[in-house]
Amino acid sequence: MKLIHSILRVRSTTWQSKGATVGLILGLSLVLLTAHFYVDLLQLGRYDTADILIINKQFDRYYGAERSFSETEIDVIKDQSFFYDIAVFQSNRYEVMLQSDRLGFRTLIFFQEVPNRFLGMDTSDFDWKEGEKVPIVLSKDYLALYNYGFAPSQGLPNIPASAIGLMDFDIKISGRGSSRSFKGYIHGFTSTINSILVPSSFMSYCNERFGVGVPSGIKQVIARTDQPGSPAMASFFKDKGYELSRSSLIGSEWVVAIKMVLGFVFVLGVSMMFLSILVFILFVGKHLSEHLSEVQILLDLGYEPKVISTSLLRNIRSALLIGGSLGVTLYLTCRVLINQLATAYGVETAQGPLILFCCLGGIGIIGLYILLQKRIQKQIT
Repeated sequence: MKLIHSILRVRSTTWQSKGATVGLILGLSLVLLTAHFYVDLLQLGRYDTADILIINKQFDRYYGAERSFSETEIDVIKDQSFFYDIAVFQSNRYEVMLQSDRLGFRTLIFFQEVPNRFLGMDTSDFDWKEGEKVPIVLSKDYLALYNYGFAPSQGLPNIPASAIGLMDFDIKISGRGSSRSFKGYIHGFTSTINSILVPSSFMSYCNERFGVGVPSGIKQVIARTDQPGSPAMASFFKDKGYELSRSSLIGSEWVVAIKMVLGFVFVLGVSMMFLSILVFILFVGKHLSEHLSEVQILLDLGYEPKVISTSLLRNIRSALLIGGSLGVTLYLTCRVLINQLATAYGVETAQGPLILFCCLGGIGIIGLYILLQKRIQKQIT
Protein backbone atom coordinates (compact mmCIF):
# COMPACT_ATOMS: atom_id res chain seq x y z
CA MET A 1 0.00 0.00 0.00
CA LYS A 2 2.88 2.37 0.70
CA LEU A 3 4.08 1.85 -2.88
CA ILE A 4 0.64 2.65 -4.26
CA HIS A 5 0.37 5.74 -2.02
CA SER A 6 3.71 7.01 -3.27
CA ILE A 7 2.71 6.46 -6.89
CA LEU A 8 -0.73 8.04 -6.57
CA ARG A 9 0.17 10.78 -4.12
CA VAL A 10 -1.38 14.20 -4.57
CA ARG A 11 1.13 16.48 -6.23
CA SER A 12 -0.35 19.63 -4.75
CA THR A 13 -3.12 20.44 -2.29
CA THR A 14 -5.36 22.97 -3.97
CA TRP A 15 -7.25 25.75 -2.25
CA GLN A 16 -10.45 24.15 -3.56
CA SER A 17 -10.01 21.10 -1.34
CA LYS A 18 -9.31 23.28 1.69
CA GLY A 19 -12.34 25.42 0.90
CA ALA A 20 -14.47 22.30 0.50
CA THR A 21 -13.37 21.12 3.95
CA VAL A 22 -14.31 24.47 5.51
CA GLY A 23 -17.64 24.37 3.68
CA LEU A 24 -18.26 20.85 4.98
CA ILE A 25 -17.55 21.98 8.56
CA LEU A 26 -19.90 24.97 8.38
CA GLY A 27 -22.57 23.16 6.38
CA LEU A 28 -22.66 20.13 8.67
CA SER A 29 -22.81 22.25 11.83
CA LEU A 30 -25.61 24.41 10.36
CA VAL A 31 -27.64 21.37 9.32
CA LEU A 32 -27.26 19.74 12.75
CA LEU A 33 -28.05 22.96 14.63
CA THR A 34 -31.16 23.79 12.60
CA ALA A 35 -32.42 20.21 12.83
CA HIS A 36 -31.84 20.25 16.60
CA PHE A 37 -33.55 23.64 17.01
CA TYR A 38 -36.52 22.37 15.02
CA VAL A 39 -36.84 19.34 17.31
CA ASP A 40 -36.58 21.68 20.32
CA LEU A 41 -39.32 23.85 18.85
CA LEU A 42 -41.58 20.83 18.38
CA GLN A 43 -40.92 19.65 21.96
CA LEU A 44 -41.55 23.07 23.49
CA GLY A 45 -44.69 23.52 21.38
CA ARG A 46 -46.08 20.01 21.78
CA TYR A 47 -49.05 21.52 23.65
CA ASP A 48 -50.78 23.66 21.06
CA THR A 49 -51.75 27.06 22.47
CA ALA A 50 -51.73 29.17 19.32
CA ASP A 51 -55.55 29.00 19.03
CA ILE A 52 -56.39 30.10 22.59
CA LEU A 53 -57.95 33.52 23.23
CA ILE A 54 -58.83 35.28 26.48
CA ILE A 55 -61.89 37.52 26.15
CA ASN A 56 -63.06 40.31 28.43
CA LYS A 57 -65.13 43.46 28.06
CA GLN A 58 -63.38 46.72 27.16
CA PHE A 59 -62.89 48.79 30.30
CA ASP A 60 -63.45 52.17 28.61
CA ARG A 61 -66.63 51.13 26.82
CA TYR A 62 -68.15 49.51 29.91
CA TYR A 63 -66.86 52.06 32.44
CA GLY A 64 -69.48 52.46 35.17
CA ALA A 65 -71.48 49.55 33.79
CA GLU A 66 -71.53 45.84 34.51
CA ARG A 67 -68.38 44.26 33.04
CA SER A 68 -69.33 40.68 33.87
CA PHE A 69 -70.57 38.31 31.19
CA SER A 70 -74.15 37.20 31.57
CA GLU A 71 -75.29 33.67 30.79
CA THR A 72 -76.91 35.01 27.63
CA GLU A 73 -73.67 36.62 26.49
CA ILE A 74 -71.76 33.40 27.19
CA ASP A 75 -74.28 31.48 25.08
CA VAL A 76 -73.88 33.99 22.24
CA ILE A 77 -70.09 33.49 22.32
CA LYS A 78 -70.54 29.70 22.29
CA ASP A 79 -72.79 29.98 19.22
CA GLN A 80 -70.10 31.65 17.11
CA SER A 81 -68.75 29.36 14.41
CA PHE A 82 -65.14 30.48 14.91
CA PHE A 83 -65.07 29.14 18.51
CA TYR A 84 -65.08 25.42 19.23
CA ASP A 85 -64.30 25.29 22.98
CA ILE A 86 -65.39 27.78 25.64
CA ALA A 87 -64.71 28.01 29.38
CA VAL A 88 -64.75 30.71 32.06
CA PHE A 89 -62.33 31.91 34.71
CA GLN A 90 -63.03 31.31 38.39
CA SER A 91 -61.40 33.75 40.84
CA ASN A 92 -60.68 33.68 44.55
CA ARG A 93 -63.06 35.39 46.99
CA TYR A 94 -60.57 35.29 49.84
CA GLU A 95 -57.28 36.98 50.69
CA VAL A 96 -54.08 35.24 49.56
CA MET A 97 -50.66 36.01 51.06
CA LEU A 98 -47.67 34.39 49.36
CA GLN A 99 -44.30 34.35 51.09
CA SER A 100 -40.84 32.98 50.31
CA ASP A 101 -37.99 33.56 52.72
CA ARG A 102 -35.55 32.11 50.21
CA LEU A 103 -36.51 34.58 47.48
CA GLY A 104 -37.00 37.40 49.93
CA PHE A 105 -40.58 38.54 49.32
CA ARG A 106 -44.01 38.55 50.94
CA THR A 107 -46.98 39.87 49.01
CA LEU A 108 -50.71 39.71 48.48
CA ILE A 109 -51.64 37.90 45.28
CA PHE A 110 -54.72 36.51 43.55
CA PHE A 111 -55.63 33.05 42.30
CA GLN A 112 -57.60 32.02 39.24
CA GLU A 113 -58.72 28.70 37.84
CA VAL A 114 -59.51 27.44 34.34
CA PRO A 115 -59.94 23.92 32.97
CA ASN A 116 -56.61 22.16 32.63
CA ARG A 117 -56.99 21.67 28.88
CA PHE A 118 -56.35 25.40 28.34
CA LEU A 119 -53.04 25.59 30.20
CA GLY A 120 -50.87 24.48 27.30
CA MET A 121 -48.72 22.15 29.40
CA ASP A 122 -48.69 18.70 30.99
CA THR A 123 -51.43 18.77 33.64
CA SER A 124 -51.61 15.05 34.42
CA ASP A 125 -50.63 15.71 38.05
CA PHE A 126 -51.96 19.26 38.37
CA ASP A 127 -54.43 18.52 41.15
CA TRP A 128 -54.80 19.06 44.89
CA LYS A 129 -56.10 16.99 47.79
CA GLU A 130 -56.36 17.77 51.48
CA GLY A 131 -52.94 17.59 53.15
CA GLU A 132 -50.97 17.97 49.91
CA LYS A 133 -48.86 20.88 48.70
CA VAL A 134 -50.67 23.32 46.41
CA PRO A 135 -49.39 23.27 42.80
CA ILE A 136 -49.27 26.69 41.17
CA VAL A 137 -48.99 27.48 37.48
CA LEU A 138 -47.51 30.86 36.63
CA SER A 139 -47.37 32.84 33.45
CA LYS A 140 -43.92 32.76 31.89
CA ASP A 141 -44.06 36.56 31.90
CA TYR A 142 -44.00 36.55 35.71
CA LEU A 143 -40.73 34.64 35.76
CA ALA A 144 -39.29 37.14 33.30
CA LEU A 145 -40.44 40.02 35.52
CA TYR A 146 -38.66 38.43 38.48
CA ASN A 147 -35.43 37.70 36.60
CA TYR A 148 -35.22 41.04 34.79
CA GLY A 149 -36.94 43.35 37.26
CA PHE A 150 -37.23 42.26 40.87
CA ALA A 151 -34.07 40.12 41.18
CA PRO A 152 -31.59 42.75 39.84
CA SER A 153 -33.12 45.50 42.01
CA GLN A 154 -32.76 43.35 45.16
CA GLY A 155 -29.38 41.83 44.34
CA LEU A 156 -30.88 38.36 43.98
CA PRO A 157 -29.75 35.74 41.45
CA ASN A 158 -31.72 34.81 38.35
CA ILE A 159 -33.73 31.60 38.67
CA PRO A 160 -34.24 29.22 35.74
CA ALA A 161 -37.65 27.66 35.27
CA SER A 162 -36.25 24.22 36.05
CA ALA A 163 -34.97 25.33 39.48
CA ILE A 164 -37.89 27.36 40.78
CA GLY A 165 -40.06 24.24 40.89
CA LEU A 166 -37.82 22.88 43.65
CA MET A 167 -38.72 25.74 46.03
CA ASP A 168 -41.61 25.75 48.49
CA PHE A 169 -43.80 28.77 49.19
CA ASP A 170 -45.93 29.65 52.19
CA ILE A 171 -49.55 30.40 51.28
CA LYS A 172 -51.87 32.01 53.84
CA ILE A 173 -55.58 32.01 53.02
CA SER A 174 -57.79 34.41 55.01
CA GLY A 175 -61.50 35.13 55.03
CA ARG A 176 -64.66 35.03 57.18
CA GLY A 177 -62.58 35.83 60.25
CA SER A 178 -60.34 32.77 59.95
CA SER A 179 -57.20 31.78 58.14
CA ARG A 180 -55.17 28.73 57.20
CA SER A 181 -51.64 28.18 55.91
CA PHE A 182 -50.63 25.87 53.09
CA LYS A 183 -47.39 24.86 51.43
CA GLY A 184 -47.19 25.48 47.70
CA TYR A 185 -44.79 24.99 44.84
CA ILE A 186 -44.48 26.07 41.21
CA HIS A 187 -45.85 23.23 39.10
CA GLY A 188 -44.93 24.86 35.82
CA PHE A 189 -45.21 27.85 33.52
CA THR A 190 -47.72 28.60 30.82
CA SER A 191 -47.51 30.98 27.88
CA THR A 192 -51.28 30.83 27.38
CA ILE A 193 -52.66 32.74 30.36
CA ASN A 194 -51.17 35.75 32.09
CA SER A 195 -52.28 34.78 35.58
CA ILE A 196 -51.60 32.76 38.75
CA LEU A 197 -53.49 29.48 38.49
CA VAL A 198 -54.36 26.77 41.00
CA PRO A 199 -56.30 23.50 40.61
CA SER A 200 -60.09 23.69 40.61
CA SER A 201 -60.24 21.46 43.70
CA PHE A 202 -58.19 23.93 45.74
CA MET A 203 -60.13 26.93 44.42
CA SER A 204 -63.47 25.33 45.32
CA TYR A 205 -62.22 24.25 48.74
CA CYS A 206 -61.01 27.74 49.71
CA ASN A 207 -64.00 29.59 48.24
CA GLU A 208 -66.38 27.37 50.20
CA ARG A 209 -64.55 27.87 53.50
CA PHE A 210 -63.04 31.35 53.24
CA GLY A 211 -64.96 33.01 50.40
CA VAL A 212 -66.47 36.41 51.22
CA GLY A 213 -69.75 37.49 49.65
CA VAL A 214 -71.25 36.02 46.53
CA PRO A 215 -69.44 35.37 43.23
CA SER A 216 -69.02 38.65 41.38
CA GLY A 217 -69.79 37.20 37.98
CA ILE A 218 -67.73 36.00 35.05
CA LYS A 219 -65.14 38.63 34.13
CA GLN A 220 -63.10 36.63 31.61
CA VAL A 221 -63.81 33.93 29.07
CA ILE A 222 -61.24 31.62 27.51
CA ALA A 223 -61.89 30.12 24.09
CA ARG A 224 -60.30 28.08 21.34
CA THR A 225 -60.61 29.13 17.72
CA ASP A 226 -59.72 27.47 14.46
CA GLN A 227 -59.95 30.81 12.63
CA PRO A 228 -57.53 33.16 14.43
CA GLY A 229 -57.46 35.64 11.55
CA SER A 230 -61.17 35.57 10.79
CA PRO A 231 -62.67 38.96 9.79
CA ALA A 232 -65.99 37.75 11.21
CA MET A 233 -64.38 37.24 14.63
CA ALA A 234 -62.79 40.70 14.55
CA SER A 235 -66.14 42.22 13.61
CA PHE A 236 -67.88 40.31 16.41
CA PHE A 237 -65.46 41.66 19.04
CA LYS A 238 -65.78 45.20 17.74
CA ASP A 239 -69.58 45.13 17.73
CA LYS A 240 -69.80 43.64 21.22
CA GLY A 241 -67.09 45.83 22.72
CA TYR A 242 -64.95 42.86 23.68
CA GLU A 243 -61.19 42.76 23.75
CA LEU A 244 -58.89 39.78 23.73
CA SER A 245 -55.37 38.78 24.58
CA ARG A 246 -53.47 38.14 21.35
CA SER A 247 -50.26 36.92 22.99
CA SER A 248 -50.80 33.36 21.89
CA LEU A 249 -51.61 34.43 18.34
CA ILE A 250 -48.51 36.61 18.23
CA GLY A 251 -46.56 33.66 19.60
CA SER A 252 -47.92 31.53 16.79
CA GLU A 253 -46.75 34.11 14.25
CA TRP A 254 -43.30 34.06 15.84
CA VAL A 255 -43.22 30.26 15.64
CA VAL A 256 -44.02 30.45 11.93
CA ALA A 257 -41.30 33.07 11.43
CA ILE A 258 -38.75 30.99 13.36
CA LYS A 259 -39.59 27.91 11.33
CA MET A 260 -39.08 29.90 8.13
CA VAL A 261 -35.69 31.15 9.33
CA LEU A 262 -34.69 27.63 10.39
CA GLY A 263 -35.77 26.34 7.00
CA PHE A 264 -33.67 28.96 5.23
CA VAL A 265 -30.60 28.19 7.38
CA PHE A 266 -31.13 24.45 6.85
CA VAL A 267 -31.24 24.92 3.08
CA LEU A 268 -28.12 27.09 3.32
CA GLY A 269 -26.30 24.37 5.28
CA VAL A 270 -27.38 21.66 2.85
CA SER A 271 -26.28 23.85 -0.08
CA MET A 272 -22.84 24.35 1.49
CA MET A 273 -22.49 20.60 2.03
CA PHE A 274 -23.64 19.91 -1.54
CA LEU A 275 -21.08 22.35 -2.95
CA SER A 276 -18.40 20.78 -0.76
CA ILE A 277 -19.31 17.32 -2.08
CA LEU A 278 -19.23 18.64 -5.65
CA VAL A 279 -15.76 20.12 -5.08
CA PHE A 280 -14.55 16.84 -3.60
CA ILE A 281 -15.89 14.94 -6.62
CA LEU A 282 -14.16 17.35 -9.00
CA PHE A 283 -10.97 17.11 -6.97
CA VAL A 284 -11.04 13.30 -7.13
CA GLY A 285 -11.75 13.42 -10.87
CA LYS A 286 -8.84 15.78 -11.40
CA HIS A 287 -6.57 13.61 -9.28
CA LEU A 288 -7.60 10.53 -11.26
CA SER A 289 -6.99 12.23 -14.62
CA GLU A 290 -3.48 13.16 -13.49
CA HIS A 291 -2.67 9.50 -12.76
CA LEU A 292 -4.38 7.65 -15.59
CA SER A 293 -1.17 5.98 -16.74
CA GLU A 294 -0.20 4.95 -13.23
CA VAL A 295 -3.70 3.58 -12.57
CA GLN A 296 -3.56 1.53 -15.77
CA ILE A 297 -0.17 0.08 -14.84
CA LEU A 298 -1.50 -0.89 -11.38
CA LEU A 299 -4.53 -2.56 -12.96
CA ASP A 300 -2.26 -4.50 -15.34
CA LEU A 301 -0.21 -5.63 -12.33
CA GLY A 302 -3.35 -7.14 -10.82
CA TYR A 303 -4.33 -4.57 -8.20
CA GLU A 304 -8.06 -4.43 -7.41
CA PRO A 305 -9.97 -1.20 -8.27
CA LYS A 306 -11.03 -0.99 -4.62
CA VAL A 307 -7.41 -0.86 -3.46
CA ILE A 308 -6.56 1.79 -6.03
CA SER A 309 -9.64 3.91 -5.18
CA THR A 310 -8.81 3.70 -1.47
CA SER A 311 -5.35 5.08 -2.21
CA LEU A 312 -6.72 7.83 -4.45
CA LEU A 313 -9.14 8.87 -1.71
CA ARG A 314 -6.49 8.98 1.00
CA ASN A 315 -6.40 12.77 1.18
CA ILE A 316 -10.15 13.08 0.75
CA ARG A 317 -10.64 10.63 3.61
CA SER A 318 -8.52 12.83 5.88
CA ALA A 319 -10.44 15.94 4.77
CA LEU A 320 -13.78 14.25 5.47
CA LEU A 321 -12.62 13.04 8.86
CA ILE A 322 -11.38 16.50 9.83
CA GLY A 323 -14.44 18.25 8.41
CA GLY A 324 -16.89 15.86 10.04
CA SER A 325 -15.17 15.95 13.44
CA LEU A 326 -14.88 19.74 13.50
CA GLY A 327 -18.44 20.14 12.22
CA VAL A 328 -19.86 17.98 15.01
CA THR A 329 -17.60 19.70 17.55
CA LEU A 330 -18.78 23.14 16.41
CA TYR A 331 -22.40 21.96 16.67
CA LEU A 332 -21.91 20.62 20.21
CA THR A 333 -20.08 23.79 21.29
CA CYS A 334 -22.89 26.01 20.01
CA ARG A 335 -25.51 23.89 21.73
CA VAL A 336 -23.70 24.03 25.09
CA LEU A 337 -23.23 27.81 24.86
CA ILE A 338 -26.87 28.37 23.91
CA ASN A 339 -28.11 26.18 26.77
CA GLN A 340 -25.87 27.96 29.27
CA LEU A 341 -27.02 31.38 28.06
CA ALA A 342 -30.68 30.34 28.22
CA THR A 343 -30.26 28.91 31.72
CA ALA A 344 -28.53 32.08 32.93
CA TYR A 345 -31.55 34.15 31.87
CA GLY A 346 -34.13 31.73 33.20
CA VAL A 347 -35.31 30.57 29.78
CA GLU A 348 -36.51 27.00 29.49
CA THR A 349 -34.99 24.99 26.64
CA ALA A 350 -35.86 21.52 25.42
CA GLN A 351 -33.06 18.98 25.48
CA GLY A 352 -32.98 17.32 22.09
CA PRO A 353 -31.20 14.04 21.31
CA LEU A 354 -27.57 15.20 21.09
CA ILE A 355 -26.13 11.72 20.60
CA LEU A 356 -28.62 10.98 17.82
CA PHE A 357 -27.66 14.10 15.88
CA CYS A 358 -23.94 13.37 16.31
CA CYS A 359 -24.51 9.83 15.02
CA LEU A 360 -26.47 11.18 12.06
CA GLY A 361 -23.58 13.53 11.25
CA GLY A 362 -21.12 10.64 11.39
CA ILE A 363 -23.35 8.45 9.22
CA GLY A 364 -23.59 11.27 6.70
CA ILE A 365 -19.80 11.57 6.45
CA ILE A 366 -19.39 7.80 6.08
CA GLY A 367 -22.08 7.77 3.41
CA LEU A 368 -20.31 10.56 1.54
CA TYR A 369 -17.03 8.66 1.58
CA ILE A 370 -18.72 5.47 0.30
CA LEU A 371 -20.36 7.49 -2.47
CA LEU A 372 -17.01 8.92 -3.57
CA GLN A 373 -15.35 5.51 -3.42
CA LYS A 374 -18.07 3.90 -5.54
CA ARG A 375 -17.84 6.71 -8.05
CA ILE A 376 -14.08 6.46 -8.47
CA GLN A 377 -14.22 2.64 -8.67
CA LYS A 378 -16.71 2.99 -11.51
CA GLN A 379 -14.42 5.41 -13.33
CA ILE A 380 -11.40 3.09 -12.89
CA THR A 381 -13.22 0.05 -14.25
